[in-house]
Amino acid sequence: MIISKNIQGTDEWKNDRLGKFTASNFSKIMSPLKFLKSKDAYFYKIASERLTGEPYFAEVTEEEYVSSAMQRGNNLEMDAVREYQFINNCMVERVGFCQPEIDSLYGCSPDGLVNDDGGIEIKTPQLFTHLKYVEDNIIPSEYLSQVYGSLFVTGRLWWDFFSFHPNYNPLCIRVYSTSDKYQAWVAKFKPILAGLIEKLKTYKPIKESN
Repeated sequence: MIISKNIQGTDEWKNDRLGKFTASNFSKIMSPLKFLKSKDAYFYKIASERLTGEPYFAEVTEEEYVSSAMQRGNNLEMDAVREYQFINNCMVERVGFCQPEIDSLYGCSPDGLVNDDGGIEIKTPQLFTHLKYVEDNIIPSEYLSQVYGSLFVTGRLWWDFFSFHPNYNPLCIRVYSTSDKYQAWVAKFKPILAGLIEKLKTYKPIKESN
């Protein structure tokens, strides 16, 4: 696995993931047919990055609107990391973009790598949402492909979904690479990803194609 030390959110990190499919968007790749437009839109955004050499969100500035929920999540994430480390008696390594090989066209930006074997996906929802997560005691469907995708990209043995709110008990659900549900997801995901990568390779900058 290739691990970048470039801090997430920086220009260097944006360049690391330029023109590549990312785990945070794997749910779009796995979308059913009724969401095909969303899947297509995501593919062509990645293709545009490959052609221009610029992130499709390159025009985002510091003045961009940031919702209160997003800002709250940013503020609480480090608290969540500290809580997770305390509960599990471990260290979380903060990293940038990860990919299986240096020339891979897909990867992930983990919330953290844990020891030598695991990783973590952190969510800091509002309390009413967090309470529902705790009661359901499963990884929410909207984050399942992100968690599975991070496990797939990194080749680690397990990955934790960690939901945190300072006013209630946290939720931690671990997915092992040996689990039947994960293996079934991989069996479905790999051919879809392979097909998209082959299609993506046909989009080459004009200078490169001459």
